Amino acid sequence: MKGYVPIFLLLTITLLRAEMQKVKGVGYPFQDWQAWDSMGLGVGYVSISQSEGSMLLWFGARFKGLDSLVRLEGPDLSSLKRVAPQFDTRMVNDYGRDLDGVPHPILSRTTGHRLADGTEVVQASIGPRYTGGGSELCPVLFVRVKGGEWKYLGIPEGDPERFVSAVWEKGATVRCEGGGLVQLPGGQLRLYNHGMMDPERVREKVKGKRASSGQILIAESETLEGPWTFLRDDQKQVIDITKGSGLPWLFPHVQPLGEHGVMLTGADQWPPKAVYAAYSRDGVNFVLPVTEEGKPVPLRRMEDVNPDARFCKSLRGTLIEKTGMFSAVMNVSTPGDQGMSMLYSGGAQLNVNAWNALFESGE
Repeated sequence: MKGYVPIFLLLTITLLRAEMQKVKGVGYPFQDWQAWDSMGLGVGYVSISQSEGSMLLWFGARFKGLDSLVRLEGPDLSSLKRVAPQFDTRMVNDYGRDLDGVPHPILSRTTGHRLADGTEVVQASIGPRYTGGGSELCPVLFVRVKGGEWKYLGIPEGDPERFVSAVWEKGATVRCEGGGLVQLPGGQLRLYNHGMMDPERVREKVKGKRASSGQILIAESETLEGPWTFLRDDQKQVIDITKGSGLPWLFPHVQPLGEHGVMLTGADQWPPKAVYAAYSRDGVNFVLPVTEEGKPVPLRRMEDVNPDARFCKSLRGTLIEKTGMFSAVMNVSTPGDQGMSMLYSGGAQLNVNAWNALFESGE
């Protein structure tokens, strides 16, 4: 197919752009969006994955007084079975920070993933008592091998752990608002984390009580246990996939799109009115659709989901490769929702020609 290069071929290419490329004259690579249906769930941070023909919906929730991880499963997003949580933060026993009077850490910004061998991974942020925008959100991993029990892995070992330690040594807090996990065809793992920076530059860059760089860095490892190493360019600088985009990427999420590549989603302001997306074939170099005037093209606006919406939060999904359908959820809040972000399910068809056009314009 003209212009199409599978992601596994691009993994051998070492040319790394310095910043996100903006492309004019093309929009998002999806068409025929379905009507959005309310799921009756008030959920802030959510993700979708697939498992042997089933859809998995992951999110954090307060259950019996404990911050917990919930995973719902069903043949599609309209037929999910309500089940008890998978785990809660009582298993976190080595966070090592003052919890401000609460017995267990908070659990937030959760995303669930399923690896090729059936291993399930939850990427999340933990911290002391939640106090809004100033709360610490420390990135951690939870894992369950197929047929086993959930295990807390803690802060990813290697460069991410070195970053967190350097921040704590300066008396500051970490603020990780999201990220993603992608397994490459050879089995290697790529971890995306918001809010990090080069550990060697923490002493220089962190001036106040909060370290939140706004960057999204890539760490690579052969195993979930690490060590994880930040990906760097030819100048030995850590690669920030959002550099040059002009967007803050609130509540960011990097999600695989099968053999085509990956997609980064996030919002542009608080409270968000729309969700934007950038696209990549290799998971490193991203392109951002913009108008002729250079303004980013929204993937979906809040009124696309509900015309009465006051704000939205995130859009997450998974590509069903057999059909090319991108099955998605998006949460919005209307005046009647009392500030809660209510979840809606929908989806669209991935247009391969439109996907190719995103990258052909820059070649």
